[in-house]
Amino acid sequence: MSLRILIVDDEPLVAENLEAFFEDEGMQVTSVGTAEHAIELVESGSRWDVCVMDLRLPGIDGGTAIQRLHGIRPDMRFVIHTGSVAFSVPNDLRALGISDFQLFKKPVADLQKLAETVKSLAVC
Repeated sequence: MSLRILIVDDEPLVAENLEAFFEDEGMQVTSVGTAEHAIELVESGSRWDVCVMDLRLPGIDGGTAIQRLHGIRPDMRFVIHTGSVAFSVPNDLRALGISDFQLFKKPVADLQKLAETVKSLAVC
C-alpha cells in the first residue's frame, strides 16, 4: 500500500511541484490551498498518513490547522513546509510530537530528504 500524503499550500506552483515529486516516489497525493479545505476533508472521513503543511495560509494559519487536524486524527503526522526563515517549532506543536526534523524551509534544496522524512513519519 502506498503512502497517502496531504499537501496544504496556497502557492499552486509549490503544491504542484511537491505533488509531482511525491507521486514519482510512489505516494498517493492530494493537495489543497487552504487549511479550511484540509479540515473539511479530514472531518468528512478522508485519511492521509502525513500532511505537509505550509504555515502562511489565507484564513486559518498552518499552526492552528495542525492543532485542529491532530484533534480530529491524532494518528496523522505532520511536516511543516514554510517560507519563514526565522520560524522554529513552537511549544504547542512540539507538544503534539512535532520536532525540528519535521521542519523544512522553502525552497527545499533536497527534496529526497523531505521524502525520506515523510516516509519515516508514516511508519511511526
